[in-house]
Amino acid sequence: MKKLLVALLTASVLAGCSRIDTGNTGVEATFGQVKEQTLPPGVYFSLFKTIYEVNTMEFGLEINDMSPKAKDNVTLTDVDLTVYFRVDPKNVAKIMTRYAGDMKWNSKTDSYIVGHDLVARMAREAIYNAFTKYNASEMHLRRAELASAIRENLQRETDNDAGKGMFDITNVLVRNIVTDPRLEEAIKQGFSETGKVPDDIKALLGDGKLGEAILTTMLRFQTGAAGEPTALQGALAAFRALGLEETARRSALEVQLLRRGI
Repeated sequence: MKKLLVALLTASVLAGCSRIDTGNTGVEATFGQVKEQTLPPGVYFSLFKTIYEVNTMEFGLEINDMSPKAKDNVTLTDVDLTVYFRVDPKNVAKIMTRYAGDMKWNSKTDSYIVGHDLVARMAREAIYNAFTKYNASEMHLRRAELASAIRENLQRETDNDAGKGMFDITNVLVRNIVTDPRLEEAIKQGFSETGKVPDDIKALLGDGKLGEAILTTMLRFQTGAAGEPTALQGALAAFRALGLEETARRSALEVQLLRRGI
């Protein structure tokens, strides 16, 4: 009987304890009131209060399926990014109080992410703003600049809204950029039986000017790869007419990879 009582008492004590893991910070709340003083990693008695375990390590927030508009007024088909940020451990309670309700449980870290929606909203605004600075045809060459501009803009906006240093925007990764879907259709047409070889290149071939025809086709492809669908279709069809089937396929693959920012 005595052993049973000890076991029950031990179980009750353990049930009333909360553990804060290394890399996280504890925030105590009693009857909904958040205490400003945070708790370092450790085990705490929490039978009559709530202790939230908050992630204070770097967290990757995925922003997917965006369609920002470029400088040349082209709406991109798909943009996916990851924004990396962390919160200041000393100010976690202040953030929770200021942005009440803005915290999400993350099963991967087994902890709460505070300011999640705030950062997501401001990140989207920063993304839309950054993409208006470049033409769609050059997006695939500007990934690093886009990421840097988004990070700087987001850091500035979170500092202005929450206070300097509350959020640390550590990095932005542009994972995927899909620009103009017309280029995909141009590639299909370039490899179809009805793919039209441009008249000027056809004339050069008719005059036996093979070298000039190849050079003109290469220049036409550069124009097409930069975002001009008609030029791309004509260049691929011309490569094939010149007997350069493998070159046409590699060129098409290059365009597809560049469109996705790879």
